[in-house]
Amino acid sequence: MVPKIPDKYFFKIGEVAKLAEVEPYVLRYWETEFEWLNPEKNRKNQRVYSRKDVELVLLIHLLLHKNRYTIEGARMVLRDLNEDWAAGFDMRFDRPDAPQTGAVTGAAAPAGTDVMSREIEQAKKKHAQAEKDLKDAKLRGLEAAAALAEERKQHDLQMSAALAEERKKNEQQMAAALAEERKKNEQQMAATLAEIAEHVEAMKALAEEEEGPRPGPFIGQGN
Repeated sequence: MVPKIPDKYFFKIGEVAKLAEVEPYVLRYWETEFEWLNPEKNRKNQRVYSRKDVELVLLIHLLLHKNRYTIEGARMVLRDLNEDWAAGFDMRFDRPDAPQTGAVTGAAAPAGTDVMSREIEQAKKKHAQAEKDLKDAKLRGLEAAAALAEERKQHDLQMSAALAEERKKNEQQMAAALAEERKKNEQQMAATLAEIAEHVEAMKALAEEEEGPRPGPFIGQGN
């Protein structure tokens, strides 16, 4: 239940802390987490909360302590409740079924509470749907990643097989080329050796022709 806000325009941090049933340091911490909570400061550098600030504090307290939202979850709910925070949160109560003062006070408090509760329930539904959509998106992302990994695996296997086949063909072609080259070299070497042998034989025959016939054995005279 939203507590009754005293009928005045400005509040000290101690008064707001008492209404929200938290310590003043908690309010200072909330200022760092919720950008819309930004109370003015007086000449003594003390925080001065407007009615709008008090209503926002009470709503944050409701979200965190009653509805058990996390800080981030409460921020999402506040964004859903009112995207135009420059107009002031108390504009949420500026409706025919809400208190005319813009705050939850006196006998009109239940109407303002109902308005806030309905808005919170709607925001909770939006938040739950957003979480479901995010979960579905993550699941689709995982499925897409798995499909991509499988496709990459198949591509790698095909590439490996193609490279192995290409390497095999190259090795066979290289072996055939080397064998053909070796065969040609051996044939050329054999032909060269045959030419050399013929040349040697020709040289021998020429040498024998130049020397002429050899003389027979010497026979002495006077016998």
